[in-house]
Amino acid sequence: MSSPAPPGGGRGSHDFPGGLEGAARRPEGRTDMLRFAACQGRGWAAPALALACMVAAGCGGKSGEIPAVPAAGTVTIKGKPVANGTIQLVPDNGRPATGPIKDGKFTVSTYTEGDGAVAGKHKVALFVVEEFKGKDGDTYQKSLIPDKYSQPDNSGIEVEVPAGGNTNIQIDIK
Repeated sequence: MSSPAPPGGGRGSHDFPGGLEGAARRPEGRTDMLRFAACQGRGWAAPALALACMVAAGCGGKSGEIPAVPAAGTVTIKGKPVANGTIQLVPDNGRPATGPIKDGKFTVSTYTEGDGAVAGKHKVALFVVEEFKGKDGDTYQKSLIPDKYSQPDNSGIEVEVPAGGNTNIQIDIK
Protein backbone atom coordinates (compact mmCIF):
# COMPACT_ATOMS: atom_id res chain seq x y z
CA MET A 1 0.00 0.00 0.00
CA SER A 2 1.41 3.32 -0.96
CA SER A 3 1.43 6.38 1.24
CA PRO A 4 -0.42 9.48 0.21
CA ALA A 5 1.51 11.87 -1.99
CA PRO A 6 2.82 15.02 -0.38
CA PRO A 7 1.54 18.39 -1.54
CA GLY A 8 2.40 19.04 -5.17
CA GLY A 9 2.31 15.38 -6.24
CA GLY A 10 5.44 14.09 -4.47
CA ARG A 11 7.75 14.40 -7.43
CA GLY A 12 10.69 16.12 -5.71
CA SER A 13 11.55 19.43 -4.09
CA HIS A 14 10.98 21.43 -7.26
CA ASP A 15 7.29 20.46 -7.21
CA PHE A 16 6.60 21.47 -3.61
CA PRO A 17 4.94 24.79 -3.10
CA GLY A 18 7.04 26.75 -0.69
CA GLY A 19 10.42 25.24 -1.62
CA LEU A 20 12.56 22.51 -0.08
CA GLU A 21 10.47 21.17 2.79
CA GLY A 22 10.13 17.66 1.24
CA ALA A 23 13.38 17.53 -0.71
CA ALA A 24 14.89 14.66 1.28
CA ARG A 25 11.83 12.42 0.90
CA ARG A 26 12.60 9.37 -1.23
CA PRO A 27 10.31 9.17 -4.27
CA GLU A 28 8.25 6.03 -4.82
CA GLY A 29 8.79 5.18 -8.52
CA ARG A 30 11.70 4.98 -10.98
CA THR A 31 10.68 8.15 -12.79
CA ASP A 32 10.37 9.91 -9.48
CA MET A 33 13.81 8.62 -8.43
CA LEU A 34 15.42 10.02 -11.58
CA ARG A 35 13.79 13.39 -10.99
CA PHE A 36 14.82 13.27 -7.33
CA ALA A 37 18.46 12.52 -8.25
CA ALA A 38 18.53 15.22 -10.89
CA CYS A 39 17.24 17.82 -8.44
CA GLN A 40 19.49 16.81 -5.54
CA GLY A 41 23.01 16.93 -6.96
CA ARG A 42 23.09 18.91 -10.15
CA GLY A 43 26.83 19.54 -9.77
CA TRP A 44 27.83 15.91 -10.46
CA ALA A 45 25.92 15.31 -13.69
CA ALA A 46 28.08 17.22 -16.18
CA PRO A 47 31.46 15.88 -14.95
CA ALA A 48 30.10 12.33 -14.76
CA LEU A 49 28.72 12.57 -18.30
CA ALA A 50 32.03 13.96 -19.60
CA LEU A 51 33.97 11.15 -17.90
CA ALA A 52 31.62 8.51 -19.32
CA CYS A 53 32.06 9.94 -22.83
CA MET A 54 35.86 9.94 -22.53
CA VAL A 55 35.90 6.34 -21.32
CA ALA A 56 33.55 5.23 -24.09
CA ALA A 57 35.56 7.06 -26.76
CA GLY A 58 38.87 5.76 -25.49
CA CYS A 59 40.44 9.14 -24.78
CA GLY A 60 44.02 8.85 -23.67
CA GLY A 61 44.39 5.16 -24.58
CA LYS A 62 44.94 2.35 -22.13
CA SER A 63 47.43 2.73 -19.34
CA GLY A 64 50.84 1.45 -20.38
CA GLU A 65 50.22 1.47 -24.14
CA ILE A 66 53.10 2.78 -26.21
CA PRO A 67 51.58 5.19 -28.76
CA ALA A 68 51.63 4.31 -32.45
CA VAL A 69 53.17 6.62 -35.07
CA PRO A 70 52.59 6.59 -38.84
CA ALA A 71 54.23 3.61 -40.56
CA ALA A 72 53.78 2.74 -44.23
CA GLY A 73 55.83 1.94 -47.31
CA THR A 74 56.40 -0.51 -50.13
CA VAL A 75 57.39 -4.17 -50.47
CA THR A 76 59.00 -5.48 -53.63
CA ILE A 77 60.45 -8.80 -54.78
CA LYS A 78 63.50 -8.21 -56.98
CA GLY A 79 62.27 -4.68 -57.61
CA LYS A 80 58.70 -5.66 -58.58
CA PRO A 81 55.79 -4.62 -56.30
CA VAL A 82 54.17 -7.43 -54.31
CA ALA A 83 50.62 -7.80 -55.65
CA ASN A 84 49.03 -9.07 -52.41
CA GLY A 85 50.31 -10.04 -49.01
CA THR A 86 50.62 -9.16 -45.36
CA ILE A 87 53.39 -7.48 -43.41
CA GLN A 88 54.05 -7.65 -39.68
CA LEU A 89 56.40 -5.35 -37.77
CA VAL A 90 57.48 -6.81 -34.41
CA PRO A 91 59.09 -4.22 -32.10
CA ASP A 92 61.70 -4.86 -29.42
CA ASN A 93 59.18 -3.33 -26.99
CA GLY A 94 55.45 -2.93 -27.48
CA ARG A 95 52.66 -4.38 -29.54
CA PRO A 96 53.29 -5.72 -33.09
CA ALA A 97 51.74 -3.96 -36.08
CA THR A 98 50.28 -5.65 -39.16
CA GLY A 99 48.84 -4.55 -42.45
CA PRO A 100 47.85 -5.72 -45.90
CA ILE A 101 50.14 -5.28 -48.88
CA LYS A 102 48.32 -4.28 -52.07
CA ASP A 103 50.17 -3.43 -55.29
CA GLY A 104 53.38 -3.14 -53.27
CA LYS A 105 52.02 -0.57 -50.78
CA PHE A 106 51.21 -1.08 -47.11
CA THR A 107 50.07 0.81 -44.02
CA VAL A 108 50.29 -1.00 -40.69
CA SER A 109 47.94 -0.94 -37.70
CA THR A 110 48.73 -1.46 -34.03
CA TYR A 111 45.67 -0.43 -31.96
CA THR A 112 43.26 0.91 -34.57
CA GLU A 113 43.13 0.64 -38.35
CA GLY A 114 45.93 2.59 -40.03
CA ASP A 115 47.37 4.09 -36.84
CA GLY A 116 50.92 2.85 -37.59
CA ALA A 117 53.50 1.16 -35.38
CA VAL A 118 55.23 1.92 -32.11
CA ALA A 119 58.49 3.79 -32.56
CA GLY A 120 61.72 1.80 -32.48
CA LYS A 121 63.49 -1.10 -34.15
CA HIS A 122 61.23 -3.80 -35.66
CA LYS A 123 61.83 -7.27 -37.03
CA VAL A 124 59.73 -7.91 -40.13
CA ALA A 125 57.63 -10.89 -41.23
CA LEU A 126 56.14 -11.10 -44.72
CA PHE A 127 53.40 -13.35 -46.04
CA VAL A 128 53.22 -13.25 -49.83
CA VAL A 129 51.07 -15.90 -51.45
CA GLU A 130 49.43 -16.53 -54.75
CA GLU A 131 46.11 -18.34 -55.04
CA PHE A 132 45.56 -20.91 -57.77
CA LYS A 133 43.04 -23.60 -58.65
CA GLY A 134 44.15 -27.21 -58.46
CA LYS A 135 43.18 -29.93 -60.89
CA ASP A 136 40.48 -30.95 -58.43
CA GLY A 137 38.94 -27.44 -58.61
CA ASP A 138 39.90 -26.45 -55.07
CA THR A 139 41.71 -23.18 -54.37
CA TYR A 140 45.24 -23.43 -53.00
CA GLN A 141 47.89 -20.95 -51.92
CA LYS A 142 51.54 -20.98 -52.84
CA SER A 143 54.13 -18.85 -51.08
CA LEU A 144 56.04 -16.60 -53.48
CA ILE A 145 58.92 -16.10 -51.06
CA PRO A 146 60.95 -18.51 -48.91
CA ASP A 147 59.32 -19.55 -45.61
CA LYS A 148 62.04 -17.83 -43.56
CA TYR A 149 60.41 -14.47 -44.37
CA SER A 150 57.24 -15.50 -42.52
CA GLN A 151 59.11 -15.56 -39.19
CA PRO A 152 60.30 -12.20 -37.83
CA ASP A 153 63.23 -13.76 -35.97
CA ASN A 154 64.47 -15.55 -39.10
CA SER A 155 63.63 -13.12 -41.92
CA GLY A 156 66.77 -11.03 -41.53
CA ILE A 157 64.72 -7.89 -42.26
CA GLU A 158 64.67 -5.05 -39.75
CA VAL A 159 63.26 -1.55 -40.04
CA GLU A 160 63.47 1.49 -37.80
CA VAL A 161 60.34 3.53 -37.13
CA PRO A 162 61.40 6.92 -35.72
CA ALA A 163 59.40 8.79 -33.08
CA GLY A 164 57.88 10.99 -35.80
CA GLY A 165 56.89 7.97 -37.92
CA ASN A 166 58.02 6.81 -41.38
CA THR A 167 55.69 6.51 -44.36
CA ASN A 168 58.45 5.62 -46.81
CA ILE A 169 59.67 2.23 -45.52
CA GLN A 170 61.30 0.31 -48.39
CA ILE A 171 61.61 -3.48 -48.28
CA ASP A 172 62.98 -5.43 -51.23
CA ILE A 173 63.30 -9.23 -51.22
CA LYS A 174 66.21 -10.29 -53.44
